[in-house]
Order: sequence, then C-alpha cells, then structure tokens
Amino acid sequence: TLFSCKEEKIVGYTIAGKDVKEGMVYIWSSDDTRRELSSVMSNGSFSIFITLNDATPLTLVLPDSKSIPLYAEPGIKATLQPDTLLKSGWCVKGGRTQALHDSISRVLDAAEEKDKQKKIIEEFITKHPISEVNVELFRRYLVDIPDPDNEYIRKTISKLGGALQSHL
Repeated sequence: TLFSCKEEKIVGYTIAGKDVKEGMVYIWSSDDTRRELSSVMSNGSFSIFITLNDATPLTLVLPDSKSIPLYAEPGIKATLQPDTLLKSGWCVKGGRTQALHDSISRVLDAAEEKDKQKKIIEEFITKHPISEVNVELFRRYLVDIPDPDNEYIRKTISKLGGALQSHL
C-alpha cells in the first residue's frame, strides 16, 4: 500500500493597509458569492486573506464608506496606500490588472471634461478590449453619472470583447 501525504497549498489574495479610519473593512463581490470583513486595529491597520484560484474583481469598502475596486489575483499580497491623484484617495499596489486599473483611473480623474474622458476610455478599450477594468470604467465614468449618454454607451460597449459585453 502506498500513501502520499502531500499538503495542498492554499492559494489566495491578501490585501493589507494602514492609516485607515478605525472600523470595519469589507470585501464583497457583485455576484454576492464573497463577503469578507476585518476590523481595523486602533493603529489604523488591517489585513484580509481571501482563498481564490482565479482572478476576481472585488470591491473594498473602508470604514468611511469609500469603495476601492480590487482586482484580486491568486498569490498576490496587495497593499492599500494613500494616493492623492485618485479621487478615492487610495490605490492598491499588487497585481497587473490592479496596476492597469489604477493607472488609467489617475488619467481619467485628472481629465475632468466628459468628452476627454470618453476619448481616453475609447483608447483604453482599443488597447485592452477584454480587460475587466473596462466594466469599472463604464460604471464610474459613463453610467453612474448625471444624464448618461445611453446611445454612446451602447456604441462603446460594442467595441468590447464579447464576454465583457454581457457584464454591461
């Protein structure tokens, strides 16, 4: 009889931060499959580990109700850091998709004119038609705004990769 005692490695994503207001930090997914939380220590630090096998878009909600998009990738140890160039005031260091999101968000947050933002989004879609970052860009800059241009949104969605079109 032959037995193998191989320990299965737990794969996951860690997000940690400091200088956060005391309270609860939540992580959630839009499809309600994931709800995680951690309390912020009195020194302003927190850490949350999530078991996952695939890249997963999530949202980090801070005690002051700020929402930070997360692009969790297996094996990544990410860090929440202050960022004065982002309207949220926070960026996340760790992971390729997260870096892509935060860099395009800095450009879009600096470009306050809607027409300029639309052009930047179109250029991003051309370079990254299947990136999940597009879903967040659509939501934040084209949909969740006063008087969204539905015709423009439909036209721009058609430029996305097929799988992403079903998310919007």
